[in-house]
Amino acid sequence: MQTFCEDTFEFKTLVDPVATYQFKEIPESPTLRIVPGRPVRAVCVTPSQVRVNESFVYHLKLEDTWGNPIDKPTEMWHLGFPSAGVNTIVAKDGKTELSSRSNPIEVTSNKVSLHPYWGDFHGQSEETIDTNTIEDYLTFARDYALLDICAHQG
Repeated sequence: MQTFCEDTFEFKTLVDPVATYQFKEIPESPTLRIVPGRPVRAVCVTPSQVRVNESFVYHLKLEDTWGNPIDKPTEMWHLGFPSAGVNTIVAKDGKTELSSRSNPIEVTSNKVSLHPYWGDFHGQSEETIDTNTIEDYLTFARDYALLDICAHQG
């Protein structure tokens, strides 16, 4: 069984009606919805770069054993760091007590012209060779993976 969520996982059903090893697909195979399991891990996602004393939004995601998000990430605010350097923060989910250290955050004292962005340029959906809809892919990229940029290959 697969480990990622899918709205309509199809059990392809074929029959050999006259025992000739000529299998035929039935018109409608049964489907089921694959949903996330219980939360076992927290993931803290922060901006990769901020300025000194600049407040910023960060997120805490809860995931199941296979990395599926349990729900939309929780949005949190940080008041900022007082000096330049590389920092991390630790976030904790009050309900599950799961916690996570964030990705590194570069804190700069000067305005910089180039900023890191996170993206996925090779998205697939059931319209091509993968699963779920284009809308599901785009929603996941924006609301769950918290990407800055994404593209669909299709």
